[in-house]
Amino acid sequence: MIPVDRVLGCRPYLRRGATLLLLGHCILTAPPVPADDQVAQTGPGSGVLIDTGREACGTLGMNGDGSYENGFGVRHGFFSTDIGGTFAECFTGPANVCAVVFDLTTVFDFGPGQTFDATVWDDANGLPGQVVCILPEIDPYPVALWPSVSRHTLTFPVECCMTGNFWVGHRGNWGNVFTPVYWYVAADLDGFGGCKLLNYPPGIGYPTGWQDVSLAFGPAAALGIGCETTVCGATPIEPSSWGRVKSLYQ
Repeated sequence: MIPVDRVLGCRPYLRRGATLLLLGHCILTAPPVPADDQVAQTGPGSGVLIDTGREACGTLGMNGDGSYENGFGVRHGFFSTDIGGTFAECFTGPANVCAVVFDLTTVFDFGPGQTFDATVWDDANGLPGQVVCILPEIDPYPVALWPSVSRHTLTFPVECCMTGNFWVGHRGNWGNVFTPVYWYVAADLDGFGGCKLLNYPPGIGYPTGWQDVSLAFGPAAALGIGCETTVCGATPIEPSSWGRVKSLYQ
């Protein structure tokens, strides 16, 4: 059920004494919202990316056009399998993935303590395949409040060389019990497009496995997921260590 005071464009009319006719018109003309309570969106808008000012370790690759019109998140039902609820985008090698990049937003400041796993997979017939590199239990706090979008760049402590096409993604470690959506992956709805996959577990009403995010959220062009790359075997611009990575992103 759509809360009456959140029907887009109708708030001025829903005062004491408003007629049922006006109320019915507002609800009928409101934009559709997901019927599935396992998915959540920030709602349409114009996301503003916050420049973190971080020095790059390589060349940035993103599949969107640099603007964001929504944010996508999933709830506890998606986490019933080890990979369920994972968002991913594809990129072209060969390349050394020196960093992974996530543009995130939220609608409430929950504070620190929640984490995600950042993963790079090789390609398996157009889908994420074998895990090649992973940064576990990354706490992205603070995450910007929508319509602001914060960029979270995570540097790999060792070379992550991909010889062909590959995938980059992330999955929240929120568990499969009831939890809020701690953050949302920024979504580009009208850019030149990417691969924009989500892993759907069984039992929540969708085809299972890696599928387009549009099944749950409606049309989208790309997700705020990217990477920085260098030439495999090259000396990285920004040296790092495992301890340094953990200290930066906890």
